[in-house]
Amino acid sequence: MAFKCPSNIRRLLSSWAARYKPHQTTISQEQEFMIPEKKFHLAIQRECARADRNGHGFSLVIFDVGESGQGGEVAQQLIEVLTQRLRVTDEAGWFSDRYVGVILYGTPQKEGAWRFANDIWDLMSKHTEEPPQCIVYSYPADWRHIDVQTAQTQAKHRQADQTH
Repeated sequence: MAFKCPSNIRRLLSSWAARYKPHQTTISQEQEFMIPEKKFHLAIQRECARADRNGHGFSLVIFDVGESGQGGEVAQQLIEVLTQRLRVTDEAGWFSDRYVGVILYGTPQKEGAWRFANDIWDLMSKHTEEPPQCIVYSYPADWRHIDVQTAQTQAKHRQADQTH
């Protein structure tokens, strides 16, 4: 006997699949893709608790999109690139008005997170001369209190990540 999927679940799955198809996003879908700041901070706290409970880690990559913030060209280009690159299990959101955060579930090592950042920089280089700076935090290996000032002062350029 075959399983019959209820229509409401079928609609939800169809909308979800359409949302994650590369190169087929619209501006409204891209904006919907990003978690608002307060919910993103809750997602970070939730993942810390989950990691503590299950004994696994994750990484948080924070990109500086500049003073133009959420409405700026760099932010829009970054969002477009993220919609193409993120795994279904990852989450992207606004860490603050100027910073985009990406939670990389199941990526406890900084090397994996830096590979992700390099991929984003490669994709961004097609759109802009200078991709946004970023910083990588791994949980639990080097976790510490994260604030915007720390992210701003410790942001790394692409060249600098070669040494980490």
